[in-house]
Amino acid sequence: MYQYPKLDPISINFLIRAEAIQKDAGMQRMNKHQASFMTATSLAVMLAACGSDNIEPEPRFEPFGIDLSKMDSSVDPGDDFFRYVGGNWYKTHQFPADSSYEGTRSDLTRLRVSRIAELIGDATANPDQSILFSNVGRFYNSYMNSAAINEIGLSALTKQLAEINTITSHEELMALFASAPWSGQPSPIKASVFYDFHHPGWLRYTLEPGGIALSRKTYLDGTEKSSETLENYRSYLIDVLELSGTPSAATSANEILNLEQQLAGVQWPRVDTRNFLKTANSLSLEELQLLTPDFDWKPYLDVAGVSGITKVLVKQPDMMQPLLTLIGNTPVEVWKKWAKVHLITQNAQYLSDEIADLKFDFFSRKLSGLTDKGQRSVSATKLTERYFGMALGQLYVERWFPERNKQMADEMFGNIKTVMRERIVNSSWMSDYTKSEAIKKIDTLNLKVGYPGSWDTVEAFDFSEDQFFENLALVRKTAWMKRAAMLHSRLPNDRWMTTPQTSGGATNPSLNEITMPAGALEPPFFDPAADPAVNYGAIGAIFGHELSHLFDQIGRQMDATGKLRDWWDKGDAAEFQVMADKIIEQYNQFDTPYGSKLNGRATANENIADISGISLAYEAWKRTASGKKNETLNGYSGDQRFFMSWAQMRTEKMREALFVRQATYGPHAPGIYRVNGVVRHHPAWYQAFGVTESNALYFPPAQRVNFWNTRGNENEEIDK
Repeated sequence: MYQYPKLDPISINFLIRAEAIQKDAGMQRMNKHQASFMTATSLAVMLAACGSDNIEPEPRFEPFGIDLSKMDSSVDPGDDFFRYVGGNWYKTHQFPADSSYEGTRSDLTRLRVSRIAELIGDATANPDQSILFSNVGRFYNSYMNSAAINEIGLSALTKQLAEINTITSHEELMALFASAPWSGQPSPIKASVFYDFHHPGWLRYTLEPGGIALSRKTYLDGTEKSSETLENYRSYLIDVLELSGTPSAATSANEILNLEQQLAGVQWPRVDTRNFLKTANSLSLEELQLLTPDFDWKPYLDVAGVSGITKVLVKQPDMMQPLLTLIGNTPVEVWKKWAKVHLITQNAQYLSDEIADLKFDFFSRKLSGLTDKGQRSVSATKLTERYFGMALGQLYVERWFPERNKQMADEMFGNIKTVMRERIVNSSWMSDYTKSEAIKKIDTLNLKVGYPGSWDTVEAFDFSEDQFFENLALVRKTAWMKRAAMLHSRLPNDRWMTTPQTSGGATNPSLNEITMPAGALEPPFFDPAADPAVNYGAIGAIFGHELSHLFDQIGRQMDATGKLRDWWDKGDAAEFQVMADKIIEQYNQFDTPYGSKLNGRATANENIADISGISLAYEAWKRTASGKKNETLNGYSGDQRFFMSWAQMRTEKMREALFVRQATYGPHAPGIYRVNGVVRHHPAWYQAFGVTESNALYFPPAQRVNFWNTRGNENEEIDK
């Protein structure tokens, strides 16, 4: 997926990568130029040599990397491949009370959390061993000290609430809003740090409208469901206002709700906020001032802690003046009530159980269908990881990610990259100009696998185990100041913005890079001991997915340097759009279990990347010794194992609210469509499982799309 890494504390607290992981020079030449592929035999030799007493390890899911117990063999694979591979699990697996999503991603999350918990356990047991252990142990213990947190309760916010109460003017109000990134105060002007697509490698202070607790659509569409949600939200507001001692809580709740409806009206619809071409507005301070001539931004930026910057990103430029006008026209006393409610809401889970339960009841129980908050130890682990993620990541890879895993992944990804390069060179529909620009991009791709090459030093914090909220305020402010410091120079190419234990890959076209962390290189995505077909069908297809993003409708908007520039020939863009429209229409035909159709347009980019990624990975695997042999294991051919691995990786189920949200708004379709909508485009799947015109998923060759084909009649030839 496109995942411009969020620059939150998990990304920046303790990491500087000094230099890229070095590979053998011969292997570098092999990956960059010739299509020479590592054989299954050489992989096995390497694995055996790394194992204890030269004994090759067993795959996590025996016998070859696929969990056969999840299958429903009563389902014809040509009718529903998703349920054929994972149907038994889908029918029998129950949602934990604190979960709205279950599947391979949640499994990896739980694995990561359990491992981080183990590292934190070491830290709490040995706080004097290192600065990191002292930080981690005391921060974790302070959140686990629920007795102290409950005793302090809402008084933890005494300072912030006092700041709100003393405000008497709109000027003081704007100063409060400006401080939000480091003070923890709320603001209707959302501030963050994000990539400047016009100046590759630069991060900018970013402004956009905010201030609402629900989706924009909920405030504005007037449907019965939205009206019910707003009424429940109104009840929540009354409860919070009464808790904070605000008089006339019902009247105040109405004022806040009315204000948030107005705030929703000065924000773009979701479809526009996701359009990076519309939001990539890099402005000088002079241009920002011209955009909003009646407001002086210099004092605001000084309070925000970003003095000295020369540019800002304004994601919704035509909404900034209406937003400022709304702020100025709304009475200060209404804003103060709004600020108190949002301050309590965004910190509720860090205050007393009573306040945390109040937030959970509305935002989790009523909106998402959850019935349990989950274990406090899990929340404490995740929170600790959020602020010390990079430092913990160093310990993580030392304990759970051997170098051989990185070497295998590097070689696999190199093989797939070679296939993509060849397909671009031999494309039947790309012009020579577009091909040349694409080759520049693939040859300069920065691939980050596993973990960074060096680690930053750890800063010591003087934490008290009896004062959690003070500890939290300290790390919040420190994290923001580190982010602000990054605004004054270009990011080094080797800096990681993702922790190594993160469980998903990410494409960042603005840096022309793909990051595949160690946390994504775990079964069922990747297992060094598994059958090569299984690895290529899972993590290989993911890498192909991420790689294709650099050359699709979004990726093509940024060139090899990361600069925002559409480098496609217009005829090529039109050709691609014809294929994309076909995919959109096909996915639009999927019925969801909740009375609607899948939104093929909202999920199009990810669906196209899925179709492309599995095709690239399949060809790369077929060039290996394992792929050429196509050996049958436990009754399944190599081709069957390849496609089963893709489906196993997408095995998942969601509660209704999440399913509907993803099916309606994307960007990722629910797993069943990412399986059934993808395999039907690949001729080898038809052959592997004997799929014919009588099957529900059958597509005639003319309906199948291969975006990176090397010959125009590829599907027709293979399908015969």
